Amino acid sequence: MRVQIPPKASVPGPLPDGWNGLYRDHHERILRLCRVMLADEQSAQEITQEVFLRSYQRMAVGEQPLSWGAWLTRVAANACRDVRRSAWCRRLSPRVELEEIPLEPGHDTPEHSLERQELCRRVWQQCLRLPRRQREVLVLRRLEQWPIEEVAEALGLSEGAVKRHLFRALQRLRKVLVEG
Repeated sequence: MRVQIPPKASVPGPLPDGWNGLYRDHHERILRLCRVMLADEQSAQEITQEVFLRSYQRMAVGEQPLSWGAWLTRVAANACRDVRRSAWCRRLSPRVELEEIPLEPGHDTPEHSLERQELCRRVWQQCLRLPRRQREVLVLRRLEQWPIEEVAEALGLSEGAVKRHLFRALQRLRKVLVEG
């Protein structure tokens, strides 16, 4: 009986020029996007790694999108949607503390910092309660600042539907903040 020895795994070559900078510039933003869209830290980490693996593979063969930031965001958003569509994901409850994800960097006084943390906590708690489609639209339009046309294209919606979902999501968030 002969034993087959598997071939050595191919070791990737050197990183393409600029990949480290791409990773450094976009990693936190892509991870935050995945955390918000999935509400699961482990899945967010995995999707983020997959997105940057795909970017590495593209750079390694010399492919270059017009905008790496937009490309990374689109790949991450689509991957998050694929994960959420799977049957096992629907059974999971949110497992990430979204209130710990900063909305924007701030260098305030300690009082302002505490107020910002409380506001951030309330906003993220409400974001988790939004319907899935409203959360997707809100994240892509407001957090990632995509134009309405691109959000519609990425999510397979009409521009009117994107505006409707965004309006409803913002209305819910305002209600929570006003009731505060």
